[in-house]
Amino acid sequence: MSGDHDELLLQELRTFLEADPVPASVAAAARATFTWRSVDDELAALLSDSADLALTSVRGTGDRRLAFEAPQLVIEFVLVPGPRGARLEGQLAPPGPARIEVLSGDDVTEIDADAHGRFALDGVPNGPLALRVRRGDDPPVRTPATSV
Repeated sequence: MSGDHDELLLQELRTFLEADPVPASVAAAARATFTWRSVDDELAALLSDSADLALTSVRGTGDRRLAFEAPQLVIEFVLVPGPRGARLEGQLAPPGPARIEVLSGDDVTEIDADAHGRFALDGVPNGPLALRVRRGDDPPVRTPATSV
């Protein structure tokens, strides 16, 4: 019975209170503060992207090859399209083990690079993709977001 009374009270309150939309400046500020969670990451610079070369060639394999460089690390990877998402295959230089976070939209998938710096992941969905590499005591290295 009190559940019905509570619902009636809520309906009455809704008629008196109109929800104001969130101002665009407030929403933008909220999004900006979210980026501070990775402020300590070293941002890797794009060295090469095969998508740029695809514009000049007639035939392509459909694979996309990217390379990024930070002062202490080079991250190279290829995205191979597939029916259930792309396959991500990569290599770190200098080689060595590392923990890699694959940031795809709101999803984060963690994988490990082996002693040779190699890593792979199947089923990467289409959309934005970035990698964050954690190795030893070095600051994390993050690639800018790219589109799969």
